[in-house]
Amino acid sequence: MKKIKSFKIKLLNFDLDDDLGILAVTKNYENFKDIREILKKNINFDFFMAENIRDAINIVSQNHIDLIFSSQFLPDGNGVDLLRMIERKSIDIPVMVLGRDNEEMMASRMIQNGAIDYLDKRGIDDHALLKSIHNGLEKAKLRMETQKAQNQMEKISLRDELTGLYNKRYLIEALNIEFHRAKRYQTNLFLFFMRIGNMKQIKDLMGNAAGKMIVLELGKMLKKYFRMSDLLCRYSDDSFIIVLLNTDRKNVEPRIECFRKMVEKHTFTYKVQDLHIHLHIGVMDYRYYKEESPQEFIAMAEENLRKI
Repeated sequence: MKKIKSFKIKLLNFDLDDDLGILAVTKNYENFKDIREILKKNINFDFFMAENIRDAINIVSQNHIDLIFSSQFLPDGNGVDLLRMIERKSIDIPVMVLGRDNEEMMASRMIQNGAIDYLDKRGIDDHALLKSIHNGLEKAKLRMETQKAQNQMEKISLRDELTGLYNKRYLIEALNIEFHRAKRYQTNLFLFFMRIGNMKQIKDLMGNAAGKMIVLELGKMLKKYFRMSDLLCRYSDDSFIIVLLNTDRKNVEPRIECFRKMVEKHTFTYKVQDLHIHLHIGVMDYRYYKEESPQEFIAMAEENLRKI
């Protein structure tokens, strides 16, 4: 692996916080000589060289790379192999193909597998190269912003906005999976339905904002008390569900009872007013449930409120 020194010039109107990290993947350094000279005249960049796919992946994992130029044929594979390896490694870096007219079939395959552009290395000029780089970076930026937005939407759709706990939609999907796992591997699964018994009185006395404050703080207490492997969900305005997985049966109810006592001793303060809540809790043990309906399982736990 080679690293060429940085050059300090600006790429068109594209704002870069740091030097552009460029990786050239080729067995013949001369293939990239013209590209390097054009880059040297026009942009800020750090230039890396790799002779094969394995070295390219190592460089990407250890350095900040914004753009990859690749020859179509490499000692340990071809450009399509490189693109597939990048996808398997979840590397989100745009790749540009460099080749000749008689290699257009391979170039087409690389484009189909995710490369952003093809350049004929025998006819590269400053404008075409810089425009292609600019467009490639714009595409990569757009793709990253789109993915970020999708991840955020997914997070919102699976989490309760106020507490950050899972919501009802996620709970139903997760229970379908956990039912199958518990049955297959004969593991324990307990579901606790927990309701704030005096929430209506608190809201009537102090308003909805006081209720939200209590729900938010109770959510924090749940996350602090239970394991990361436990499933915590805000089920409705004043109710929560706790699913304990792979837990010793004899410790389950004492554990929940300890949490209930801790919460009922806790002082919730809203506008200098001290408030206390009490919890109603119902439990279902999956070993006594023969069906496969998460909704019914939850309803049975709710019917068992106050029986713990």
